[in-house]
Amino acid sequence: MKHMKMTVPNWVINICNILRDANEDAYVVGGAVRDTLIGRPVYEYDMCSSAKPETLHALFDKAIDTGAGFGTVTVVVSDADGQHSTEITTFRVETEYSDSRRPDDVTLGVSLEEDLGRRDFTINALAYDPLTETLVDLHNGQKDLEAKCLKTIGSPETRFKEDTLRLFRCARFAAQLGFEVEEKTIKAMKALGPEVPLPAIERMTTEIKKTLAAPQPNVGIEMLMESELLERYMPGLKNKKIDIERLKTAPTHHRLALLVQQADSPEDCLKHARVSKAELDLVQRQLSRNFDDELVALDPHDLAIKSGDLMALGLEGPKLGAAQKALFHAVCQRKVANSKTELEQYFKTQLQETL
Repeated sequence: MKHMKMTVPNWVINICNILRDANEDAYVVGGAVRDTLIGRPVYEYDMCSSAKPETLHALFDKAIDTGAGFGTVTVVVSDADGQHSTEITTFRVETEYSDSRRPDDVTLGVSLEEDLGRRDFTINALAYDPLTETLVDLHNGQKDLEAKCLKTIGSPETRFKEDTLRLFRCARFAAQLGFEVEEKTIKAMKALGPEVPLPAIERMTTEIKKTLAAPQPNVGIEMLMESELLERYMPGLKNKKIDIERLKTAPTHHRLALLVQQADSPEDCLKHARVSKAELDLVQRQLSRNFDDELVALDPHDLAIKSGDLMALGLEGPKLGAAQKALFHAVCQRKVANSKTELEQYFKTQLQETL
């Protein structure tokens, strides 16, 4: 343990005080501690505690079971700044992961030391007690943070086989933090990637999106490519060349489209990944409109020439619809400006005889 002053919101300290008054231990844990230590913004504070779920329900007015069977309760508190929530997980250890996705059994009521030992990476196995200003670091996580090194706790093969989502998390953390992945860890990733059972598609998609939104998306995507995980996650990308350099420099909102751009069917790739309809529609517009944000935002209703204008030019029925579609496509391809005068001229010179 190491005495250290870290900035923690007052509402978190208040939760710790309530738990301590009930003779329960409470720590801020994981990403909030990691990011505070390296100066990254912290958006959520997860906690771990000796308190079991029934105790949390008794101590807090609003406590919601969000991790059934895993000892996780979301506690909601309010102060002058508004409403805040945190996930509090009872100290636990896990048994075998026979499906490489979730533990066969979870044991609550263990020590903090046992709880930290079950976590994935050393930099995520840090716990902080804001009441005693004590950092608990049993796996040299702070040292790895300072060295900008990403490594698993114990055997990487064992950790990755326990929960294969950790393979995707490894790529994501490398992309987010810019850390070098320890050689043993990257070797295990490459060895296991082609063969281990994959986690649920939705969980992989969440990690892929976070990787694409990271400061160095190219790093994470290359790791997933080299370990064959990317093509297993999205089979339509197998043997396809991804423009890694463009992915690195592109605006965040273009990156999903760039990832699937070379697939035979980007639409099939995204449907397989179970992205939302809104995301699918956005990617289709980006690809068809050459990533031109002004045109991507354009809707057919925004066309400067209206139905009445085209009817005045002698169009009706199916021909009217076909003209509107052709004119909108021409605008999206920047063949003509979206102005009534220029669209009328384009119709007369380019489309009228073909309809």
